[in-house]
Amino acid sequence: MSDADRTATAAAFFDGARLTMARHLAGLRKSDLAALIKKSPTAVSAWETGAKKPTPSTVAQLALGLSVDPGFFAARPNDVAKASALPHFRSLRSTSQLARDQAFAYGQIALDIAESLERHVELPDVDLLSRPVELDDLDVLPREVVNG
Repeated sequence: MSDADRTATAAAFFDGARLTMARHLAGLRKSDLAALIKKSPTAVSAWETGAKKPTPSTVAQLALGLSVDPGFFAARPNDVAKASALPHFRSLRSTSQLARDQAFAYGQIALDIAESLERHVELPDVDLLSRPVELDDLDVLPREVVNG
């Protein structure tokens, strides 16, 4: 499949949430991305919300500007990102919204990779050794382990 065909396919199955994720991964605001690809922030917002779909040439510009493959923007059948809960940050004041969005996007990518691995890789069954522990053996363990 040629690059033009992949870009056209990505444009046909474009998912605005994937654009948002790529923008967050890059640590960009909508206005930053718009300036980067020489489009309006309103257009970027419309693509992210799904109100409009970008043309194949715009998808290519977005991919180049965000350093992702055009196929990144295509909708996934079981998109884990939509089912994810919002992350927790210990201090919202010391963490900028841009940093929180970027951290969340990295988490979504990790879930996407894990889901792909589960689909395509068959891992061996877990085989942990089991050894019974006698109560007398607890005396040789450090106090932190025994007391929790």
